[in-house]
Amino acid sequence: MFQLLVGPKARSMQKAKQLACLDACKRLHQLGALDDHLSPSAEEPQLENLSKASICSSGAGLGTTKRKELHGTTKVLSMSGSWASDRSVTKLQAKEAATLDIDLYLHDKMVKASVSPCGPLELDAQQMEQAKLFQALLFNGLFGKLFTGSKASKTPREFILKKDDTFLWDNANMYLLLPVDPTPDSRKSVCINWNVIDVAATTVGLMRSIYSEDQQNLIDKLKPEINGGDLIHLANKSCKVDDLRNTVALALHTGKMYTALDVADLCANSTFDGASDKKEAKFQTFAEYFEKKYSIFLRHPSQPLLVLKPTHNPHNLLSSKIRDEGNRVENKNRANSLVHMPPELLIPLDLPADVLRVFYLFPSLMYRIESLMLASQLRSDIAYTGSDISSFLILEALTTLRCCEDFSMERLELLGDSVLKYAVSSDLFLRFPNKHEGQLSSRRQEIICNATLHRFGIERKIQSYIRDAAFDPRRWCAPGQLSIWPCPCECPVNSEVVTEDIHRIDDKSIIIGKACDKGHRCICSKTISDCVEALIGAYYVGGGLRAAFFVLKWLQNEIEIEEDLIVKAMLSASAWNYLPKVDVVELLEAKLGYVFSVKGLLIEALTHPSQQESGATYCYQRLEFLGDAVLDILLTQHLFFSHKDTDEGELTDLRSASVNNENFAQVAVRHNLHHFLQHSSGLLQDQITEYVNSLEGSFMDRTSFLSSGSSRGPKDLLLVRQGRGKNKVDAKAHAASLLLRDLEEKGLVIPKNASRTEQSEKKYGSPKHRKNLFDAMVTQNIAPPRQKDLTMPSTASCSVFDKPLVVKVKLSKGGPRISLYESCKKFQWPMPTFEYVKVQPSVCPSSGGSSQKVAPQGFAFASTITLHIPNGDVISLTGDGRPDKKSSQDSAALLMLMLYELQRRGRFQVQEV
Repeated sequence: MFQLLVGPKARSMQKAKQLACLDACKRLHQLGALDDHLSPSAEEPQLENLSKASICSSGAGLGTTKRKELHGTTKVLSMSGSWASDRSVTKLQAKEAATLDIDLYLHDKMVKASVSPCGPLELDAQQMEQAKLFQALLFNGLFGKLFTGSKASKTPREFILKKDDTFLWDNANMYLLLPVDPTPDSRKSVCINWNVIDVAATTVGLMRSIYSEDQQNLIDKLKPEINGGDLIHLANKSCKVDDLRNTVALALHTGKMYTALDVADLCANSTFDGASDKKEAKFQTFAEYFEKKYSIFLRHPSQPLLVLKPTHNPHNLLSSKIRDEGNRVENKNRANSLVHMPPELLIPLDLPADVLRVFYLFPSLMYRIESLMLASQLRSDIAYTGSDISSFLILEALTTLRCCEDFSMERLELLGDSVLKYAVSSDLFLRFPNKHEGQLSSRRQEIICNATLHRFGIERKIQSYIRDAAFDPRRWCAPGQLSIWPCPCECPVNSEVVTEDIHRIDDKSIIIGKACDKGHRCICSKTISDCVEALIGAYYVGGGLRAAFFVLKWLQNEIEIEEDLIVKAMLSASAWNYLPKVDVVELLEAKLGYVFSVKGLLIEALTHPSQQESGATYCYQRLEFLGDAVLDILLTQHLFFSHKDTDEGELTDLRSASVNNENFAQVAVRHNLHHFLQHSSGLLQDQITEYVNSLEGSFMDRTSFLSSGSSRGPKDLLLVRQGRGKNKVDAKAHAASLLLRDLEEKGLVIPKNASRTEQSEKKYGSPKHRKNLFDAMVTQNIAPPRQKDLTMPSTASCSVFDKPLVVKVKLSKGGPRISLYESCKKFQWPMPTFEYVKVQPSVCPSSGGSSQKVAPQGFAFASTITLHIPNGDVISLTGDGRPDKKSSQDSAALLMLMLYELQRRGRFQVQEV
């Protein structure tokens, strides 16, 4: 306690403030915060009774990656119904009112598909049947099969589009994709292209007649029109060669679709082009091949064969990453996949070529639309009406990295974590004014722990909405399409909905995300917790704190910042005895340029716990608990919106580099805020004095120089370095260490003393040895051409760096990158950027350095780090591949090699922590 000696005027002010405090206590009493003796009310709720949902579940491994859980998948309700089997007029209506623009990545370009409502449509029973035949023929002919059974399986061959084809249509997945005429007013109303639909329906009718019950020669059932010579005789008509080029045709014996390219110099009596194949060596001619394998006797064996281009499997067109990796192999093999076929086995389909091309877009396009409709379905379930939260934003919150999309929940999860922390911290701070920081922190951890978040998600069935595997277009099926890549359900459940707890702990044999035909799949327990945080983040982005709090309430976490609780907190702080510190308050307010309406809050923020030994009933720890959450959400929000192309890992690194006790301490000393700290500890004062003195010779001088600008002249170079590792974390660490070495080579560090350098050389080898090591690494300089001949500034121009910057480095994972970020911030340099590539395992050194070690996953990660030093240079570093966990030790050793070499050059003073 302090006693302030004041004059008559000050005493009158003191009396007035005492009366104000008494009045505040009365108001607190009226609000229930104080009892009749002006002591804290005993009616404060207990932390243990905070919320039933806040108590972490006792389930083993809940919210961890080790726990693998079996869950089902939610269906799109708006894409279900029995209307396709109705025998009356069917009225169809667009479900979504908004227009969607969806990017699809072809093998050589990106196209934008626009989806817009078309208004109501009516189809009678006959039109419905024709439309279903069109869809079934095209999707099964392109991506599936039109026949079941084979000689190998000893089951009769059967055309699937027979009259009874109800087994192809599932009421849980029901919609139609129909061609329309491109009319100018198509946005208002559409006109279905029935000509194209009728062609498909007629073809189905022809195939049905061919594959009737009697087993005579297929060719004998056909009666093509023959109008003279010099014509190509097809299965159902004859035409000129020029009329066949670039037309779509259906092979009646296989049900596969082809595009006719040209006429070959071969005929059915020619040597079979599969004769060199051991399996087909018994067939000498094309005619013999079709006779023995399909029991087909050709009528026109002497007419030329047609050169056909077969259709190909659909691709995942939703991501540029998958396009670049997946399409390359098939495009290479497609040129060698042309086939020769007798024309009389082909039924021409008078379909426009663009119709066929569009069908290749449908698997990816419809999968994206289905995913967005699921997101919209979840949005309707949450039912927030304050603002319109984008379906794309919600879909991002439901998408994991395993989906290999150009977006994922990672960034929203980071933001949602900060929002959740802030919401819970504010609620606890206000509702429990008499609980100390330790109690509040313990309760907060219970509420925001992954196990609790997992329970929130399970109770709201969020797990059934999560997308946790890359889209496999081969397994995607349109309504009316028979799957050729079935995955029969072998899960220990009897229905599509999983209602019981089925999980395994640390079972590495489980394939995450792969669903059976009933939609069951295994999900990491932590993924559900992450999705809850990402969903909170999505609503915060779309609707602010109000929307985020609404989601928390929907998750059955009753958190709400009530105004009366805020008033109670302010009135309670107003009651603190801050009279002896009037000068402190006024001086600090003048320094900050801000006047506090509640002076007690400022006094509480300045009061060290040691003051409680002198009789103080408050200290800054509760406000520290709240301020930690406020800082976290403000900085995370800033990084989220200002670094839109930065992934979650780098955002976390940037935040860690900005929000840490060392930075806060330096800021406090820089602005002389430590003089305002109210404490009664001699030991603390000695520690503060020692710390301030340690900064005077390093950071303070450097800050003064940096704030006044550089005197080096107009140079502006960029530093780039590439590092490698078994994962992104190790690759970043390696790249950061290499980049620090380049900083040293540019003369940006000096050693603290010679003995330190000698220790470094003794431990890691001489500078010459280290130079040979780094010469073997790939270095890429991406500086502009005009900067190639620029030289580094002289030693005299760097005199401002005579005193090295103290760099504290943690050797744990992530430590090197954090040290680099902090160094860049202190130098006021732009943050480094990272790029990643996969490298062959042969370039991955083992821990020993000389021998090679093959990465268990078949490849390693390489990281390129780039640093741009204003008025300085461009550093680009490339590191080695890292195959396993032990290689992280090598990265740490390499980091120290870099830092000590930087220290030798005089820029950094390294301290291991």
